[in-house]
Amino acid sequence: MATATATRTEFYSVSDLCRILGVSDETLRRWRRQGKVPPPVMIGRSPKWPPSDLEFMVQMNREGA
Repeated sequence: MATATATRTEFYSVSDLCRILGVSDETLRRWRRQGKVPPPVMIGRSPKWPPSDLEFMVQMNREGA
């Protein structure tokens, strides 16, 4: 009998990203308007980002967005 392995996809909220990137929520909103961050996935009315986008944003922040 085969067993299925469930994988959990974690998404990051605005507050998660602000904490990780060390920026304010206003900065993250401005980056969204300017197209400097990947578009979020909307879960309900909340913008969320998958882990695959996090590395890009960390690198962008290091380069001085």
